[in-house]
Amino acid sequence: MNNDWDALMGAVVRGLREQVVPHVGDAQALVQLHAAIYVLDNLRKQGGWSPALLLRQVEAQQVLFAALREALPGASLPLPESMQAPLRNIEQLRDEGDIAVNTVTDMLNALPAGQRGPAHARAGAAVSAYLRAVVAIDRGATAKSMMLELSGPGSQLLD
Repeated sequence: MNNDWDALMGAVVRGLREQVVPHVGDAQALVQLHAAIYVLDNLRKQGGWSPALLLRQVEAQQVLFAALREALPGASLPLPESMQAPLRNIEQLRDEGDIAVNTVTDMLNALPAGQRGPAHARAGAAVSAYLRAVVAIDRGATAKSMMLELSGPGSQLLD
């Protein structure tokens, strides 16, 4: 696309904050406007023409899957064989990876405590590292909190 998604959505959000918010007198309408601004700002950060966010999530899954294969050699893990297939839908790859992560997490949690050894600890650490990476990715792609947005004028100072 020729249009810069971030600039386009940023201009809409900025315009609403600067040009519309000051002229809304009704408190309920103002809350609704701030909610709409919040949604648009999240779309600005999470949307766009680029698959970069999805690629970061898929890369984090690949790191996890490699660590799990190393920590649990020979274990029957329901992990995707390859996430490198050309021309695959990136969102589908991420979703398949999410399913595998959930299944492996359930498998690790289902193992009785007496049967958990060093390999289980390494696999658990890999899952924890993956979850921290996902939270970091999501925080970088999410607008400020809804409560901060709804606090109205001056809330930008709290960012």
